[in-house]
Amino acid sequence: MPAKCTLVFVNLDQAEHERVKGLIAAKAVDGAVEETTAQDGMVTMTFTLADITLLPALAQDVRYRTAEDGTKTLVFEEAGREFASSFRAAKISGAIKVSVTFSVAPGATLYYSPKAGEEVELPADVIDDQGKVDMDVAIVRGQEFIYARTVLGEVERCVKIDIFTAAATDVTRAAYDAHQ
Repeated sequence: MPAKCTLVFVNLDQAEHERVKGLIAAKAVDGAVEETTAQDGMVTMTFTLADITLLPALAQDVRYRTAEDGTKTLVFEEAGREFASSFRAAKISGAIKVSVTFSVAPGATLYYSPKAGEEVELPADVIDDQGKVDMDVAIVRGQEFIYARTVLGEVERCVKIDIFTAAATDVTRAAYDAHQ
């Protein structure tokens, strides 16, 4: 994995500057070296290595100047080393939201039956001016239908909605009350 690296030099003269930059460019991905010089003369070189394991050898080459006869002279003392790495993990989450849309006559009362023997009257303020209601509902394992009824004056109507096909079917009040 490519590793972004930074080397900082204090008291870097021109000859060593060129030597060091050449060494870094030779090992850097695409030979790219970004360089900044602070007001106090400190030089920072930032580059990317193909692999972090290449850094120790590069640091060794930077510290020593090799003469034509092969002798090495220590030029830089390494004053410290820092290492930073970022990690990430794949993340996934999910949720299912079941939404039901009812359409009733404006002014009607709407009841929803989440399970047999249980009925909830929906507040009038959730029904818009055209009689439409959008609501989230919970379903349980094995449930096939959602039941609701509406009352407008003396008129009552019951319906079951297939949760797989979304088909709405009129049912009798007895079937509404007995649903499993």
